Amino acid sequence: MTAAANGPVDCVVALTYRCNLKCLTCDLAEKAGAERVSPEVLGRLPASLRYINLSGGEPFLRDDTAACARAAAAACPRAAITISTNGSLPARAEEVVRDLREAGLGVRVSVSVDGLEATHDRVRQTPGSFAKVLETIDRLQPLLGRDLHLAFTISAANAAEFEGVAALARSRRLPLSLAFVHTSEHYFRPREAVVPTGEEARAAARAAVSYYLKRFSARAAGRAYFASGFQCLLEGSKRPLPCRAGERFFYLDAAANVYGCNMRADVLGNLAAAAWDDIWGARPRRDFLPTTGDACPVQCWMVCTARTSIRDGRVRVGWWAARAYPAAWLGGTPPGNCRP
Repeated sequence: MTAAANGPVDCVVALTYRCNLKCLTCDLAEKAGAERVSPEVLGRLPASLRYINLSGGEPFLRDDTAACARAAAAACPRAAITISTNGSLPARAEEVVRDLREAGLGVRVSVSVDGLEATHDRVRQTPGSFAKVLETIDRLQPLLGRDLHLAFTISAANAAEFEGVAALARSRRLPLSLAFVHTSEHYFRPREAVVPTGEEARAAARAAVSYYLKRFSARAAGRAYFASGFQCLLEGSKRPLPCRAGERFFYLDAAANVYGCNMRADVLGNLAAAAWDDIWGARPRRDFLPTTGDACPVQCWMVCTARTSIRDGRVRVGWWAARAYPAAWLGGTPPGNCRP
């Protein structure tokens, strides 16, 4: 464990690929296998991290979710830790969060919502899923307050539902984060053709930009910029800001493999078998770095890697927001942010 100044600041950790749902947007449950990401392995994470997303699969299916969060916090004391859940295990989620709160760990929880009841249950392919999400919110909000987030992932199956989910977030006084369905070489693949394209996806992105520009905060401005940026991909343009995967971001899968990003199958090493510094300085990473940024063949705009780019590009994002806020409030169209 080191705190190297040039170390990564952001990561996603798949605690498990097990999942109790079979969503249209993901096939991870079919890839479930050995889980080598243990509290001991998480204790090897680099102290340079500032944001850790403990995800899955469904992380609350593990018996040691709380121990994993504590280990990550001990290794990375300056990192904000988020647990991302499908909201299907309300009692278990409450138990873990209560445990962590009583231990003094300020963890955040992000609950996925794919639309209102009919749409959410259809995307999750499990009747009653939406009711479980509401129960999870009811159980966790008294414990977490605004450290509880709703997360809406736009797909071709739910693009028309952003306004409804936004209204739910407002009614519960909860922050709402946004993502767009992608397909990955090694992580998640949609079960159907639900990657958002076309005018419905553009309309959802525009609605999200408008929603966030009604809120005055650096976080809201960043989320508005992110939503606007997805329109660039829909138009066939480059992502608004260069990607720094493999430099500022990495992905750790459930088998403890370290990837440069969660879109490409470039394994840099295995954290259960090697020390962090040996992985981050190894040849696989040196070979990966020249193929990132504008040279990357994928050109995604996933929130996992876009978040770091937005933080690093805060001057450019701030300039865009300075023009976008007046346009939105005066009834105009916020400027685009695509690169030529």
